[in-house]
Amino acid sequence: MPPELQETLDRGAHARPPFRWTDICPVCGYSLNGLPDVGVCPECGEKYDTSEIILYGWPCGSHASPLNDFGSGVLLILVLGAIGGFLWSWGITYVRVVVIPPTVVVGVLIISRWIRDRRGTVQVRLTNRGAVQYDDLKPSYQWLLLLSHILMMGVLAPVAIFVLYFHGAIYADDARACSIWAAIWAVVGWGVGWRLRQKLADFRRSESRDLNAFLKRPCPWRELRLAEWWCSRPGLYVLRLNRCGWWTWVARRVKNSSPVHAKLKCGDEKGAWLGETMQKWISDAQKSAK
Repeated sequence: MPPELQETLDRGAHARPPFRWTDICPVCGYSLNGLPDVGVCPECGEKYDTSEIILYGWPCGSHASPLNDFGSGVLLILVLGAIGGFLWSWGITYVRVVVIPPTVVVGVLIISRWIRDRRGTVQVRLTNRGAVQYDDLKPSYQWLLLLSHILMMGVLAPVAIFVLYFHGAIYADDARACSIWAAIWAVVGWGVGWRLRQKLADFRRSESRDLNAFLKRPCPWRELRLAEWWCSRPGLYVLRLNRCGWWTWVARRVKNSSPVHAKLKCGDEKGAWLGETMQKWISDAQKSAK
């Protein structure tokens, strides 16, 4: 490692990173070329600092989904196509309405996402306080608000089942089976939807334009351990940060044992410095927690 980089590392966890880590606004993607290292984005009005460690790449493990991983998206399309073919072979005529529209929507979303986000489909931010991975680079406020309303509408499911049973549209056995799932949707959906709606309301009242950072806070280094940081090919590193301690046993069962797991674009010089820096951040955080 060059002497100037080693000197920066030796100054401690609060030292300013020696590289210019990003050339685009982490919120809206506006190019920061020609602008000061620290300032306000002229596009979205959010503050930026080019020394903030922000990496872009592609998800791994439980972070992959049809909207940010090409393989998962193709698999979902194939599954929907297989279901459609099976229903068609059984002579179910309304298969076009049930299967084809979701398949087309998912396909359009996957193609548009991969064309738009050539730099990567996920973002990882690392500071001396913690690490966080955002699996959606540009979350939609309107879509999240609609999702919260759909979840909260679960309280109407038991009422709908009762009305259908009262009018003879469904049998008693079916009504009892559906009532169990409707009750779960009503309780869980209302709680999750109400909490999401409150967060969105707080975001709208705040001055921040970074919806990702507002909804998902970084995981502190004292709760993490560096499981993987290696170069898979020139310019591409694999980073996996696992939770440590008693939480690991629980996290593995809810598929959240790795708050950060992605293939990230990073140069070799930056990668060497960042690997030692993350180890130092974790070590300092664990010592201060004792």
